Amino acid sequence: MPKPISIVAVLLLLTGASGQDAPKIDGTWRVDYAERDAKDVTAGFKRISFKFSGDRVSLLFEGSCPHEGVFKLDTEKKPAHIEWTVGEETHKGIYELKGDVLRMCIAGPGTERPAQFETKRGSETFLVVLRREKAK
Repeated sequence: MPKPISIVAVLLLLTGASGQDAPKIDGTWRVDYAERDAKDVTAGFKRISFKFSGDRVSLLFEGSCPHEGVFKLDTEKKPAHIEWTVGEETHKGIYELKGDVLRMCIAGPGTERPAQFETKRGSETFLVVLRREKAK
């Protein structure tokens, strides 16, 4: 079973941001809930945060920044699409932004984009719910 940090690292090495939600995502987000293959994996992600700025995203593990990338959004689709490439692998997903809550469901490389915000056993799909950190 992959380690939680490696799953999030894959999620964050994104390519090319656009879409009307891109500025709305700016800020630092904490993991509120995480699920993979229909199992709650939140405990392994509680010390991880995501920082979005413009078209850049960083994975912060207890304040350090081991992974950075850029992301692409498509708000014309319903649900809205998020997509990125890691090396030669493309990851497709959907997302929903409601105020200070960002929900994403991401497929493994080479698999179909999820149609709903859910995971199934053996699907290699990852669901994460993030909550925006309040400015200090």
